[in-house]
Amino acid sequence: MGAALICVAKLPFAERTAIELIRGARPATPGSGDQRDFAIAGREAGRAGLSVSPPDCPYLGANEATLLG
Repeated sequence: MGAALICVAKLPFAERTAIELIRGARPATPGSGDQRDFAIAGREAGRAGLSVSPPDCPYLGANEATLLG
């Protein structure tokens, strides 16, 4: 059985914001540790070989779901 597609637009605000930061679609606010950490997590995930979808992808990727925990 295949994985269900999860629409990013339907995620709660906090999770949607985290995905936007991970994908690089939203700049991290200077001085905001949580936002900076998600932006760094997205860059490091790509370097580690995890798949991070482009900012305009409407669906949550499996690796992105893993990063959200």
